[in-house]
Amino acid sequence: MTTHLLSNCREVTEELARAGRVAVIHHWDADGLASAAITARLLKSKNVLFIVPKVGYYSLSAVDINIIKEFRPDLTLILDYGLPASEVRELSRVVNSTVGVVDHHANECTGDIPFCNPLACGSSEEEYPSTTWVLKNLINAGIPDDLVSLGIVGDLGKALENHPLKDWVEASARRYGLTLQDLLRASELVDTCYRLVDYECVEVARNTLIEGGVAGILQSELLKSKLVALRNEVEEALGKLELLRDYGVLKVFKLRTRPYITSLIGRELAHRYRDSVVVLVHHVEKLGIEYIYVRSRKYSLRRTLEKLKAEGLRVGGKDKVFVVTVRNGISELDRLVSSLLQYLRLG
Repeated sequence: MTTHLLSNCREVTEELARAGRVAVIHHWDADGLASAAITARLLKSKNVLFIVPKVGYYSLSAVDINIIKEFRPDLTLILDYGLPASEVRELSRVVNSTVGVVDHHANECTGDIPFCNPLACGSSEEEYPSTTWVLKNLINAGIPDDLVSLGIVGDLGKALENHPLKDWVEASARRYGLTLQDLLRASELVDTCYRLVDYECVEVARNTLIEGGVAGILQSELLKSKLVALRNEVEEALGKLELLRDYGVLKVFKLRTRPYITSLIGRELAHRYRDSVVVLVHHVEKLGIEYIYVRSRKYSLRRTLEKLKAEGLRVGGKDKVFVVTVRNGISELDRLVSSLLQYLRLG
């Protein structure tokens, strides 16, 4: 399935062409910010408002609806932020505008809204590893490949080593005078902002990407100083990891930190235990939230994700990674572990 053949993807491009005022809701990580920067360049002749949802929350309640209503957009575009289809429809009703989606997270494939998410509609994460790559396939002309590559690297991290797009990313980087290591560092610099739960920093990172691309990020002294502080936090956190349960192919860890470094620690665990499924129970003090982060480099987790979602857990993710926002503590962890063990035994 190719993106340009999805009828709903064509609807998104048509709505973008028609709209004079566009509100853009985007995720706070490197892929979301790079996607927002790509969109800003595409819409430079239009009136655009950017909205960053509350970091760590994945629901309509995390979005400042009043700002969007005051802006009165012709189109509200959601980038790389996996809201359920029901909440997308509710947003359209509340802000009284068309709402379009460009994403690559596991979700319901819906035909009643401009919805471009190949992963939700049957494609694999291998084909569409980032929202920037969806945008590249959706529009292509005028898309800056350094930003596309940043989104891919941001979402794949070290897993890019064995990904089919590695050669494309490296070739694209060379055209911009960059290396793969430059992209990895730029992703780390951009992601520092949300991990520190620093909204001003998120805004700076997005504006830097719009104006200067990946090269601009690499030159930012502000982001460099933020990264030094974050690395100290991460080093301390890795030393505090506690192994709660070890089922061999499934390993469960526990951690408590101030910053929102869930995905950073989870990726490192998945890299260390690349033939396993890792589960990280992480309490983030700055957000007052506990997450259960699940990742694997070997196994697809899509079936378990969909099963848990059907059971009413607050869960979102992709083929090889998903996150549960904890509401009932140990009971959710037990249900998740049981589902994963059942899947791994059947597999």
